[in-house]
Amino acid sequence: MEIQKVDPRGGNYGRATSPPSGSPASLQSTPQSSRPKRRCCCNPFTCCSRHLATSPPSGSPASLQSTPQSSRSKRRRCCNPFICCCMKGICVCVFHILVVVGIIMFVLWLSLRPHIVRYYASDAALSQFNLSNRNLHFNLKVNLSIQNPNCRIGLNYESIEATALYEGQRFSTVKVPPFYLGKRTRTNLTADFSGQHIVLLSDEGLRNYNYDRASGTYGINLQLFIRARLRFGIVRSMMIRPSINCNLEVPLISNKTAAAAGSAFQSQRCSPVWWL
Repeated sequence: MEIQKVDPRGGNYGRATSPPSGSPASLQSTPQSSRPKRRCCCNPFTCCSRHLATSPPSGSPASLQSTPQSSRSKRRRCCNPFICCCMKGICVCVFHILVVVGIIMFVLWLSLRPHIVRYYASDAALSQFNLSNRNLHFNLKVNLSIQNPNCRIGLNYESIEATALYEGQRFSTVKVPPFYLGKRTRTNLTADFSGQHIVLLSDEGLRNYNYDRASGTYGINLQLFIRARLRFGIVRSMMIRPSINCNLEVPLISNKTAAAAGSAFQSQRCSPVWWL
């Protein structure tokens, strides 16, 4: 039989009773009882799985408040040590390869000292250039000069394709036979363009043609498409495909205006467009 002591004011005491839910005492004791104990985790895979399983869902207030801490912890740790080691090894290998390639290129540049090959249009003769009903009759002869200033590198020209254009319209193409250009040498080539070809000129192109016919000098663009290999000793390089551009101002020989003015073709250097 349990004996209770009754308070005269109506309360009972002497029994250990727990505070009701919602009271300050229960609110203060809740965090201590619900706080989980931290244990040491030796397996990184298990730690990562536990971390992902206990993380709060996205959009909740807890996840929004813990976002900076979780991002920092993700940056600092790597869940899979194998992936971390592989990424580190790949970065080190790429860095070493780039250093070795740079050293090899620098040594080759010091030993060969390469220079750009020079192309010149030394002479040009235009005896016919008539446009009638979009049909162009022409007779053009261009002398080209190629100079190799390199003392350790020669060039094997496998093909040279010379294309003549007027106002952006191609009217003739010729091919030069293959040849070898030695070290510190110069060679001369001749490109003959003759015949007729349909040329579709715009209104501005027709005005420029009438102006050139009145002046006796025609602006003709010559392009060289080259396939060659560099040669140093017995070693040959991969195929290079440079493109050379020559802007020519060629006087018409049969034109009396040009003959009276004493105009003649001026030798000029051509400019490379690309070397790959």
